[in-house]
Amino acid sequence: MFYSTKLKKFQKIKHCFFSRKNGFSKGLYQSLNCGIGSNDEKKDVLKNLEFVSKKIGCRNDYLITLNQKHSDEVIFFDTIHSVKNKLSGDAIVTTVKNVGIGILTADCAPILFYDPVNHIIGCAHSGWKGAFNGIIQKTVKKFNELNSNNNDLLVYHVADRLQQNTPDSAVIQEIQKRGASEKEATSIFSDGVKYALQKSKSEAISNLIWGITSVLIGVVALYVLIWAIAWLRLPDHATFGPPGRPPGGPGRPTLIMGIPQPLFIMTLIVGIQCLAVIVFGLSRLLKSWLKFRWLRLRANMTQFELE
Repeated sequence: MFYSTKLKKFQKIKHCFFSRKNGFSKGLYQSLNCGIGSNDEKKDVLKNLEFVSKKIGCRNDYLITLNQKHSDEVIFFDTIHSVKNKLSGDAIVTTVKNVGIGILTADCAPILFYDPVNHIIGCAHSGWKGAFNGIIQKTVKKFNELNSNNNDLLVYHVADRLQQNTPDSAVIQEIQKRGASEKEATSIFSDGVKYALQKSKSEAISNLIWGITSVLIGVVALYVLIWAIAWLRLPDHATFGPPGRPPGGPGRPTLIMGIPQPLFIMTLIVGIQCLAVIVFGLSRLLKSWLKFRWLRLRANMTQFELE
């Protein structure tokens, strides 16, 4: 067991980060397995939960855990009687006194939240999927809905093991589906990612500027072209050449949509170029959005550290 030195200063709450040691489970689940939904012996899990309850100072039936599913769902309860037996989600927030709340982690980050002004506590299970989908922000949002000020909110978690391990290919592929390149996806889990982050941020801003500029230029040019086409259109009775030449004679040019053929071909080429500029701009905006999504994922995973 270990604690946050700063969180221990607050006398109105108790907290603890538990390891796998000092429990009753055997074999694969040795030893402090608190996963009631696991295939471990139920009696051993209940003993482990009783041990945890005593350490944090609450009744066994007042220790609330979750059926975790790597989601962004935040569970809130304001009375112990409103708590169901099996809650599904990945974060808990409560204002109830004398209860314990907890989450289970393996290589994900366990995060504790505390508002000492409004006396609100919370905890979250933050893996890369939950972090990407905003589990941390949504937990903070729930605090805000309870009139908690972010300046009063304290957040603590154990060192991010995701940075210490090499991810498997399945994780890399999943992150790539969310807009990161293979190099970026791998760098999420490495120690030296500052350069990659700065580069990605610069690329995202550059793509955003290029995208907005290109779309604006393309749209304005297309508007001017449409206006020019309307101005260049000739009435069906228009003639060219010396006065008195009959309509449709040798002096009348070939018209396409009321525009002389050479001018029509020129405007068509310019119009295609305008559309190409707009498509280019939209593609840059899409790249920028994907980059910012990846940067948000990385920020969610690393912005909180145990103090």
